[in-house]
Amino acid sequence: MTSRRCMNTKCKAILLFFIIVLGAPVETRAYVDAVPDFIVSGELRDGQVSALRSVEIDKMLASGINWYVGIPRVDNEKARNLFLQAAKLGSPKAKMWLARSYFKGRMGFSRDVAKGEKLAKKNLASVKLLAKKGDVQAMFLLASLYHEGLVVPQDYSKAVSWYRKGTDKGDFIATGNIGGLYNYGHGVEKDHSKALRLYKKSANEGNTFSMMAVAGMYQNGEGVVQNNSTAVTWYKKAAERDNTIVMATLGYMYIDGYGVPKNHNSAMEWYKKAAALGYAFAMNRIGAMYMYGVGVDKNYSIALEWFNKAAEKGDSSAMNSIGVMYMDGTGVDKNYVTAMEWYKKAAELSYPLAMVNIGNMFNKGMGVEQSYSTALEWYQKAAELGSHSAMGWLGYMYEFGHGVAKSRVKAIQWYMKGDALGNEYSKKALKRLE
Repeated sequence: MTSRRCMNTKCKAILLFFIIVLGAPVETRAYVDAVPDFIVSGELRDGQVSALRSVEIDKMLASGINWYVGIPRVDNEKARNLFLQAAKLGSPKAKMWLARSYFKGRMGFSRDVAKGEKLAKKNLASVKLLAKKGDVQAMFLLASLYHEGLVVPQDYSKAVSWYRKGTDKGDFIATGNIGGLYNYGHGVEKDHSKALRLYKKSANEGNTFSMMAVAGMYQNGEGVVQNNSTAVTWYKKAAERDNTIVMATLGYMYIDGYGVPKNHNSAMEWYKKAAALGYAFAMNRIGAMYMYGVGVDKNYSIALEWFNKAAEKGDSSAMNSIGVMYMDGTGVDKNYVTAMEWYKKAAELSYPLAMVNIGNMFNKGMGVEQSYSTALEWYQKAAELGSHSAMGWLGYMYEFGHGVAKSRVKAIQWYMKGDALGNEYSKKALKRLE
């Protein structure tokens, strides 16, 4: 079966960032989300806040958004504080920003889908009303809800429509988001050239997420002749504004020698810069480097320290890595109970590899009563989230009748799904069953 270790996830940096340190790449997408300083006043305050106070709150929000997107630089702590202050004063737009941050784990907030959905639901009507009245920021928020499918059915066409309403009023950050929709063909016909033009327009106004997008397109040769040098230039523009995702991207590039000379010391430097600014993913990557001895002497104790730092900030991959260390007794005393605790923390954040690991523990009776049926449930959950390893395990369970009636047909179906996503065990199983 595919290894359960956290570093073996697959990630292709199609556009915005390529940050996995070890193992084959997996597709990830960063999302441009912010709004400019010009916002229509008139928040709904239940009649308790004056028009002047409303304008002040809108300015507070605009400042928070600018800090988030990178104008003049990225500072998630300042952005968080401003959103929290505005939300405390009753702003439904601020509350919706918080909802989106919890929903995706943005801005240094730990991901909490349920909390994000609850907060978004409470403020949806107010945000819709403000958007219809012409509030640019509310238009962006409503567009983003349709873009992400947060408390409304995902609808790219409606997302495009609301983003365009904002761009008509000068929202250059919504312009970057429309670029993303053109790049993927979501709600519009796919057009890399148009996507690049929109990204550049937004990037030139200071949007570091769009700078990342431009870099990614040059790196992948999408809508432009592939040019690693130009890609690095754009990445560094965003990194100079303290965009930690870009710093981690540069770390990956130096680890892998992707578009730059391979240099593990430079990789560690970029990861540490991002980690110093509180980016959990970079902390996790540093842990991985020490775990596997990439550019540094292998040191399980230091690896665990970094994984713990990342886990404290809500990084589910780091939680899974800690679980693996306790399951295997790597740098710590083997402890199945503690391993299960960490796996469940990661699983609660919808991390599929942790779900596979929980399934494996029940499958093999490791620290728990052996149960094929419970293992099957966890494999099913992980498979629904796209885990090719879980698909391989489901094929195995059906092939040998573990927890289910033996079925060659269903086994082959799951193996085919796993093989299509690159699962080696599934590929071998299909050859065996020919």
